[in-house]
Amino acid sequence: MLAGKANGLPTLFFTGQGSDGGHAWFGYLRGEDRWELDCGRYSQQNYAVGRALDPQTWQPVSDHELKLLAASVRNTPKFTRSVDLAAMAGILESAGLADRAAGSLAQAREACPENHMTWDASAAFLERNNAASAERMAIHKEAIARFASAPDIKVRHQLALATLQRATGDAASAQKTESLVVRQNKNKRSDLSVGVASMQVQAALDRGDIDTAALEFHKKLQTIGKKGGGDFVKEVGLPFVHALLSSGNKTRAKRTIYIMRQKFTPLPSSPLDRALLEMEAQCR
Repeated sequence: MLAGKANGLPTLFFTGQGSDGGHAWFGYLRGEDRWELDCGRYSQQNYAVGRALDPQTWQPVSDHELKLLAASVRNTPKFTRSVDLAAMAGILESAGLADRAAGSLAQAREACPENHMTWDASAAFLERNNAASAERMAIHKEAIARFASAPDIKVRHQLALATLQRATGDAASAQKTESLVVRQNKNKRSDLSVGVASMQVQAALDRGDIDTAALEFHKKLQTIGKKGGGDFVKEVGLPFVHALLSSGNKTRAKRTIYIMRQKFTPLPSSPLDRALLEMEAQCR
């Protein structure tokens, strides 16, 4: 990263979790809106997402978000018009003109459907103004269809849809939507599948329902498989083991760690192996 910067190239340091735990690599701006983001990133280890610090804001940014920021559509008049219309919607809403604000947001989406920010703004507007659940779900469904090839955006709207489905008493549809996220992303974007698994296991733990949490844990371990790797151990396995230990289930915690070790078969002294060893030490 430092060598790239020393040669005048915008360069970023990335870290990520793969099949055998954490790793680091770098990316650099290769040309106009063209980032090379896989320098030293081992494809066979399934590093689904890389995380860095945006040097302009010093806020976390993923490699996938970076690609969206560098998308060529952002340099077009239609994108600028959609941004302006969304800004006008904010002004109108602040002035108490909600109906006109809604119209401005609709125009923003129509002006540049590829601008995901207008869809996010529309969903947030409907929530703030207590719109009917059916209307809120409709905007998320449209966004899901629109951004079918952009997993981060699609999943964000899928999870929002699942939350609304559950809030309206349709738990079966919510479960179906969440399960779809896991299946659709378990290969190329296992980090997104792991995120849903973590959410579902944690929800059961928050209710104090260890048995349901265990059921979800083992189900997702089989569904996501070895591709989940470091993300699964960190975001799902570790919280579940801690919950078992807190409830006095040391034997069950040991068994859980053993099952993860058998599933992931980490290389000795690898980051994933060390993470499992640390968990095993807590069970003594």
